[in-house]
Amino acid sequence: MAISDTMLNYLLSVMLLEFFVIHASGFLGAYTQEWDSGGFRLGPVLGLGAFYTIFVGGFAVIMGEPWLIAAFWMLILNQLMGQFLGQGEPEERAQIRAAGWVARAVFYVGGVTLTMILPLPALGVSKEFYTLTEASAASGEWIDRPQTMLALGVLYFGAVGWFELNARAFAAKIKVTISQGGKPS
Repeated sequence: MAISDTMLNYLLSVMLLEFFVIHASGFLGAYTQEWDSGGFRLGPVLGLGAFYTIFVGGFAVIMGEPWLIAAFWMLILNQLMGQFLGQGEPEERAQIRAAGWVARAVFYVGGVTLTMILPLPALGVSKEFYTLTEASAASGEWIDRPQTMLALGVLYFGAVGWFELNARAFAAKIKVTISQGGKPS
């Protein structure tokens, strides 16, 4: 009974939000890379920001979770904060940001693939429980087998936490080279 009847809807919102954060941080990070050199252009950042706000806002309305918009922007600012605060040299910051974006994308897509392939046990979420939730009118892998979403959350956020603890060393090893304009070369 520790999990309420709206918990699956909440967890689904969190996993979808993370997908949007991964996507947006890659694009916004490429434009904010020029912050140090004075070549930073506010127009594209505001345009992309408006696009993502509308997009995430639509999902917030559909999911009935208005907090998603504020959470989205807090997570984006968290992703870009190192760029704005000037931690380390500009090239090192770009390498860490790029490596972080790649790691998150790989962890998310790999986690989704892995949890859909593996025969996961119900993990304590019984059929009776999730047929009572708001999500029971919908369908899909995460609705029909919510243990895949739970397992993905544990794997993904665990892997991201491990990466964050080792980001500098990881970025130094792979030597992500960023050319002018923010695209990997």
